[in-house]
Amino acid sequence: MTIQNYLKELKYTKYKICGLCKQKLPLTKNFFYKDKTKICGFQSLCKQCSKLYIKKYYDMNKDILRKKKLLYQQTKNGLQTHRKSVNKQHRLHQKIINDLKLNGCAICGYDNNYSLLHFHHVNKKIKKYQIINCNVTKSDFIDELHKCILLCAWCHRRMHLKCGEKNEK
Repeated sequence: MTIQNYLKELKYTKYKICGLCKQKLPLTKNFFYKDKTKICGFQSLCKQCSKLYIKKYYDMNKDILRKKKLLYQQTKNGLQTHRKSVNKQHRLHQKIINDLKLNGCAICGYDNNYSLLHFHHVNKKIKKYQIINCNVTKSDFIDELHKCILLCAWCHRRMHLKCGEKNEK
C-alpha cells in the first residue's frame, strides 16, 4: 500500500481504535483530541484514556512537576506569567466585589462611597481568609463571599463592638 492510498483511506475512515482501551470510536473531536502532527489529525488515545493517562502521570511524578513549576516561576518569563494571572484574578475579584457593593450596607443601606463598605464574616469559625487578600479561584472566592454580609464602616465597627462584648461576658 502506498502512502497516498493510506492517506486516502484514513481520510474516509470514520472510526479509530484507541491505543489504550482498544475501543472502536467515531473519529471526531468528541472522542479524540486534535493533534496536527498525526496523519489523521487526532491523538492515538481517546479522550477518556488520555485524561486517565495524564492523571496517572501527574500522580506518579507530582514532586518532579512541582519542582519544575517552582523553577519556572523563578525565571523572568515565569514571574511575568504569574503576575499576569494574579492581576487578572484580582481584577475579576474586584469586579465581583464592586458589583456586590451596589446593594449598599445590609443594615442601614449606605451606598454613597464604595470604599467605606466592608465585608463582615458572620461566623469567624468558618472564615478561611480575608476577602481583600485572597488569591484563590473564582469559585472559592464566591464561596467565601457567601459567608459574609456587606456593611458600611460605621455598622461594621458597631458589629465588632457587639461581638467583643459577647466574648468578654
